[in-house]
Amino acid sequence: MKRLGVSWIQNCYGLTEFTIGGLVSPRQGNKPGSVGRLYPGALCKIIDLQTSESLGTHMTGELGMKGDQVMLGYCDNPKATKSAIDQENWLHTGDLAYYDEDGKLYIVDRLKELIKYEAVQVAPAEIEGILLSHPEVRDAGVTGKPDEVSGEVPIAFIVRQPGSTISASEICQFVKVEVRYLPSDQCTLPLRRFRRLEN
Repeated sequence: MKRLGVSWIQNCYGLTEFTIGGLVSPRQGNKPGSVGRLYPGALCKIIDLQTSESLGTHMTGELGMKGDQVMLGYCDNPKATKSAIDQENWLHTGDLAYYDEDGKLYIVDRLKELIKYEAVQVAPAEIEGILLSHPEVRDAGVTGKPDEVSGEVPIAFIVRQPGSTISASEICQFVKVEVRYLPSDQCTLPLRRFRRLEN
C-alpha cells in the first residue's frame, strides 16, 4: 500500500472451479497480505503436501475448498475431475496457503511453481517478497532454473529503482541474510536485469 500510495486494498480469492469468489477481505480489520475470510457456505482447509492431513495455523500447504459452489467436474474429462476433486469432495486448488489465529487466509504461491532446490521446496513469491522489500528494487520475478547438482536453483529478474546502482552481488547478499536454506557459500543466484515493457 505504501508503494502504491493508497490506504486500503481489497483482496479477493476465487477460481473458475469454485464458480464464485471463495474469500474476501473486509474493509475493517483486515491484515495486509490476507485474502480475508470465507464466504458464507464455503469451507476450506490446508492440506499437508506429504501426508494429505489437515494443517493448523501458520502451516503452509495446499488450499482445499468445499461447498455448493464447487463445480461438478470438467466437461467430458473424468481424469482431470478426479485429480482436482478428491473422494470427500474437496477441491484441490493448486495454491499454497496458510491461515492465522484469526482465521484470515494468506495465499503464498502456486504449487506447480515451487522450485525444488535440493530437499527444499522454494516458493518463488517468498524470494520475490524479500527482493521487493529492498528499497533499491522496483520489481522482481523469480523462477526455477534446471541444475544438475541441486535439481533446480532460483533465478531472479530484477528491475532497479530509477537512479539505483545496486549490483547483483549486493542483492544476492541481501537475499542470503533472509533465506536461511541457501548454503553460506551459495552466492551464485543468477540475478539478471530486464526492462519493463511499457504500453
